[in-house]
Amino acid sequence: MTLLSYKEWESQKQRKKDLQEKYGEEETASIPMGRESWAVHAEKMEDEAQKNKLEKINEATVDDLCQIKGIGKKIAKKIIEHGPYEEISDIPVNRSIAEKLRVWVG
Repeated sequence: MTLLSYKEWESQKQRKKDLQEKYGEEETASIPMGRESWAVHAEKMEDEAQKNKLEKINEATVDDLCQIKGIGKKIAKKIIEHGPYEEISDIPVNRSIAEKLRVWVG
């Protein structure tokens, strides 16, 4: 185990606080303080969050997508027809609608 300097420890403490705010205390309670463990865990949590966002889009219905301002049935059908998606940037829409989708999925 590598010892952390005070500055590194403070940085890790802040990262843990940021992750707790984003994902909740239960999800982050078991993360030990340390350089690698935090980096790996933070990356896993981000990957899981991205996966959940894509799952929401990939499982959406036309009616779900039509609830988003600026997306009508035609665009919703186009989004569904071209799925499933591995990244939000793969969705065949303009930047404005892509941003609305990002907001919708959280």
